[in-house]
Amino acid sequence: MLTAGGNCLSYFAINLSNFLLNRYLVYLDECTSQPCQHQSSCITNFYGYTCQCVDGYTGPTCSNDIDECVSDPCKNGATCQDHVNGYTCDCPLGYEGYLCESNINDCADDPCQNGATCQDHVNSYTCECLVGFTGSRCETDVDDCANNLCENSATCQDHVNGYTCECLVGFTGSRCEIDVNECANNLCHNGATCKDHVNSYICECLAGFTGSLCEIDVNDCANNLCENGASCQDHVNSYTCDCQAGFTGSLCELDLDECDSGPCMNNARCRDRVNGFTCDCLQGYEGSRCEVETVACASSPCKNFGVCQDWINGYSCECPRGFTGSRCESNIDECASSPCKNFGVCQDWINGYSCECPRGFTGSRCESNINECDSHPCRNGARCWDHINGYTCECQLGYEGTWCERQRNDKSEVTIFESGKYVFKRANSQFSYIKKLECG
Repeated sequence: MLTAGGNCLSYFAINLSNFLLNRYLVYLDECTSQPCQHQSSCITNFYGYTCQCVDGYTGPTCSNDIDECVSDPCKNGATCQDHVNGYTCDCPLGYEGYLCESNINDCADDPCQNGATCQDHVNSYTCECLVGFTGSRCETDVDDCANNLCENSATCQDHVNGYTCECLVGFTGSRCEIDVNECANNLCHNGATCKDHVNSYICECLAGFTGSLCEIDVNDCANNLCENGASCQDHVNSYTCDCQAGFTGSLCELDLDECDSGPCMNNARCRDRVNGFTCDCLQGYEGSRCEVETVACASSPCKNFGVCQDWINGYSCECPRGFTGSRCESNIDECASSPCKNFGVCQDWINGYSCECPRGFTGSRCESNINECDSHPCRNGARCWDHINGYTCECQLGYEGTWCERQRNDKSEVTIFESGKYVFKRANSQFSYIKKLECG
């Protein structure tokens, strides 16, 4: 007989003779309903069961997740994220580590340039630049030429924490502020005054001197002021003129007029010359003073066998055929009218011409085409065709060559068609259409 008794069932075992044999206790297994959660272990005992929780859970049935963030383990304002049996920390910018306990070293990659010192901060850094550099990473060389401290158009060369000035020629000083005094060595000669300028100097010469250093005595004869071939004598800041015969004056500018005495005769014109004169004689007179009466034809003025006719105060020339001009000095060009035909070349002669004909033409003016067929060059009954400077031979059937001088040796065949046409075939050649066949 079984009776309920708490967590167990009791029963008695009675035999057939109603004798009590024994009493048994039977326990119910409450873990069969799987009361423990989250894969925790269920252990049955006399009083029921207990749950052995896995890490991260608690409670009679292990239903409660343990909040590991309760102790606020994350550092530096990080956000704690609870998980089963653990947690993670979401670090703010600039921190790292499991608990966000470490400040990230933003200087680790050495961001600062040009020898600058890096100062790490939370999620940032600053660079302490060396003198002469600027910029967030000291990457920029400070332009020390920005203020244009160089003077007198000098070129500024920027350097690290400094600059130099490349001076134009004629200036010196750290900023090219000093004009070099080129007169310091007193290079001017002959009492000249030195005037200093930028990269140069000039010498103000005393009268009578020239040159960049006033080293040259001015040649007052350079402008050739003396006239009429006079010789100039140079002096310091002056000159004198040595006149040639027939001239006078400080510049020899005055010509002594030798015509004043009327030396020319027979109404001749007197022309004054340097230290002399000439006479322009009237026709019929000659001589240095035109004192001699002349015969016009005596000097044989007519050329090319022209006949001279003497006249009073003159002459005339009767020219032979082929010449012209007042003294028969010009050969008449008979080629001027282009008398030669067909590109013949004209050769001028005295009182005539000749034509040099091109090949194929003849005649005094190359007017006639030479008929090369007149010599009957074509043979064997061939017909001759004349051309300019040539001919061609039209051969009879069976002949060939330039003059139709050779008989054809090739065999030929004739194929006749019903249409009345035939084809002529040479040996070793293709068929060729010839003409209509005429049958006799």
